[in-house]
Amino acid sequence: MSKAANTNALPDLPAHPIPVEQVVIEIVGDPRNVGGRLVLQDGVESSYIDIAHPERLGFEYQRHLASVIDVMHPRRRALSAFQIGGGPCAVMRYLDATRRDLRALVAELDPGVIATAERYLGLVQGPRLRVEVGDGRMVMQRLPDASLDIVVVDAFMGLVVPHALVTSQFVVGARRVLRPEGVHIINLIDIPPNGYATAVVATLRAKYADVLSLIHI
Repeated sequence: MSKAANTNALPDLPAHPIPVEQVVIEIVGDPRNVGGRLVLQDGVESSYIDIAHPERLGFEYQRHLASVIDVMHPRRRALSAFQIGGGPCAVMRYLDATRRDLRALVAELDPGVIATAERYLGLVQGPRLRVEVGDGRMVMQRLPDASLDIVVVDAFMGLVVPHALVTSQFVVGARRVLRPEGVHIINLIDIPPNGYATAVVATLRAKYADVLSLIHI
């Protein structure tokens, strides 16, 4: 398992917002936690990372994602995970901190997002956790059949998951790379009456025997 970062060697906070290819990133320190960093993209809170203790997830949706993974694939088991959408890679870093045997790959479209995470948010790549810059669909196409336990989609354009990541074709691709007991997880934002979420669930139900929708209000 990964060790917690040294709080005496935390990266400095950036003095100004950071424009990258797709968004403008702001990083705000947590006054209650010296290692805590709130990440905003285009002014919207998008993630939270505790650099010193990545096993502590700050956002409730991150804890939901981690809980689903831990329940479906207990920590004693080896885990192979793929995530589309990078940011500070909070959930994959949680898995890195809590798992003895992990192989995780994150696909991120914007290289500036990853460069910012490495410089200011303590992201360190290695054999257990690596990031590939590129279109997540293209990265997934190169993965072997039945090679993954988890596929996570946590990517947004504004407040919406890119349409290409919730189509029937994408789900077929995810099923190809997942093992029979694998789990396909999508984080999305919707408002009542949750028509968008209902449509995504319908797409998943057409391809999977079991689909669970967790709604946070």
